Amino acid sequence: MVATLSGCAPLATVRETSPTLGAQYGTSPQLQRAEQQIAAGQQLKASHPERATGFYLAGAESATSELRKNPKDRIALRDYNFALSRIFSVIRDTPFEPWTHPFNVPAPGGGEYLLTDRAIANRLWRPQDYELIPADELDVRGKFVSPRVTREGAGAPLVAVRREQAPEIRQRFLPPRIYLGVTAAAHFSGRKCEIEFLDPLSVERVSVAGRGLPSAADFTAPMAVGLCRERPEKVGVPALLDPDKFANNVRLIQVQPYNSQKIPVLLVHGLQSTPVSWAPMLNALWADPIVRRNYQVWVFNYPSGYPIPYSALLLRRQVDALDKAFPDHRPIVLVGHSMGGIS
Repeated sequence: MVATLSGCAPLATVRETSPTLGAQYGTSPQLQRAEQQIAAGQQLKASHPERATGFYLAGAESATSELRKNPKDRIALRDYNFALSRIFSVIRDTPFEPWTHPFNVPAPGGGEYLLTDRAIANRLWRPQDYELIPADELDVRGKFVSPRVTREGAGAPLVAVRREQAPEIRQRFLPPRIYLGVTAAAHFSGRKCEIEFLDPLSVERVSVAGRGLPSAADFTAPMAVGLCRERPEKVGVPALLDPDKFANNVRLIQVQPYNSQKIPVLLVHGLQSTPVSWAPMLNALWADPIVRRNYQVWVFNYPSGYPIPYSALLLRRQVDALDKAFPDHRPIVLVGHSMGGIS
């Protein structure tokens, strides 16, 4: 079964699919058990989502036990990631909200699992504010999001979509609707499972069963979902012809969570354009671990119909506001395209 997200633009298309575990099976008793538990969860997902979640947790725990013995086992890693992703699939389709209240689900063979969020001090976002979409359920295509940039590793790559507009978007330089790439990892202590959420642009390794492993990531899917749902390319020509109509849209926007240790790269688009014009370049840059490790990207959104001197004034005002909000930021690298290069 294939579903299509509504309102997709030609720059990016996103289809929702139903992923399968694959034809290759594990040979160890732990992996055979994990795959049986995952299969049981798949059968129960529609009719008994709580029981299905328990089987998925059991599958992830069984795969974790195998990874503890052999962290390089690719089948164990696949089973772990698949089971964890299916937990988020269930949560997305039900009213379950383990991020606000710890959630008990039946465990196979009796007892219960407790599913909850691993609290982290000073985290900049709350998972309960977001729709969390497993990236392996998204078929991503389009000229602005090709090739699909991913990183193999441990964890469930997710697309996090803010459910409501953040009230502090201007103060924190956030887009009206936030689309983030997130990687989820599961940590078991007895029957308690804590989910840890990681920023794949900043965190490259994750602990699974006490083993340090590369963290899985999908850098393209969040961009594709954002382009598909928002269709920002439709604004370019109207903002050129009637810039005052779009005056409230003038702002600097963080493309990723702020990190004082990374060098800000500020991208300024050109005439008859919008920040979406940078999407293909960003998609390519995310493939480079050196870029991910050392740089953070910002964009300047403005209606290109304004005279160049006025657009330059607006940009300077926004940079001044950035300096006040983040006085610890590193020197900014400014990149302009066409008219954006002389603003």
